[in-house]
Amino acid sequence: MKVLMLSTDRKLFEADSAVGKRVALYAALMDELHIIVFSCAPHRPPIRLGKNVFIYSTNSFSRFAYVYDAVRIGAALKGIDVVTTQDPFEVGLAGMLIARRLGAPLHVQVHTHFLGAGFAQAHWPLNGIRMVIARFVLSRAKRIRTVSERIKEKLIATYALTVPISVLPIFVDAGKFHMLGHTTHPRFKTTLLVVSRLEKEKHVDTAIDALKKARDAGFPAGIVVVGTGNEESALKKKVKDLGLSNEVEFPGFQADLLPYYSMADLVLSPGAPYEGFGMVVIEALAAGVPVLSRDVGVAREAGAMIAEGNFGDALLAWLSGAREKGVLRYSPYASTDEYARRFVEDIALCKP
Repeated sequence: MKVLMLSTDRKLFEADSAVGKRVALYAALMDELHIIVFSCAPHRPPIRLGKNVFIYSTNSFSRFAYVYDAVRIGAALKGIDVVTTQDPFEVGLAGMLIARRLGAPLHVQVHTHFLGAGFAQAHWPLNGIRMVIARFVLSRAKRIRTVSERIKEKLIATYALTVPISVLPIFVDAGKFHMLGHTTHPRFKTTLLVVSRLEKEKHVDTAIDALKKARDAGFPAGIVVVGTGNEESALKKKVKDLGLSNEVEFPGFQADLLPYYSMADLVLSPGAPYEGFGMVVIEALAAGVPVLSRDVGVAREAGAMIAEGNFGDALLAWLSGAREKGVLRYSPYASTDEYARRFVEDIALCKP
């Protein structure tokens, strides 16, 4: 089977990256895997990873040319059996147009709960346009893969889709986090942890407000915020304005999260309702760290505590109660190999 995949993940240009290693597992179960990555700069020639993985950058002069450039590259490929796309938005539109040109079936992946509350408003009008594109693309898919039952049920209810929809959660190497020992933060008596992109939709400001409420109630807690993003400056200003400069740390992006999970007493996940999965929730619970989360993605089924109302009140309730260890109740795959096999099998079901 020869597969064309469309993606926005520029880590694919790094052979030793986690996603690079993952696609190598996919490719081992295929004849060829071709991947087109939406990218502006720098100019990158096609890359060959191993004997049967071919990666192409759109090398676009602007993000507005991504779809055009992807279609130009994809339409020139020969013998493609299935086209799979990372999402049903711009990437999905390009994949749909390529599939039509090649006469190949379209396999669409949905990682974001874009039908959840607040998605369109988060980046208006772009996300509103994306929702229109998604409806158009999904109606033309031969098969759809989602990362949670929540997304699948919403797609069916909203669009009355009749094509097969599979639920294949994202793989998390939970075993990597088992038996993690606990260390102590040098200054915080109770250490709260946020691991997130620092963007508006992640609502990291909600975690900071919750910390303020906890400090005002007399709890000696502090937060470590791991991640970077466009909201970093605004969040740091908020921390200063609230008088929490000594209680909040911003260590930036960290490739190795194990030391941070080891130090955490509680992980906070206050993300938006359209969160698709919740990898941090899985990792934390696998490490035995309890998680306080909004009811998004797989948080509830994984074993996180759900903040039904005010996030600060939920934090106060946890701080005031018995602090039990986190327990992961949701682990859909025994290994990376099993995940890769099931993913490739799902794509293969698109073939005539």
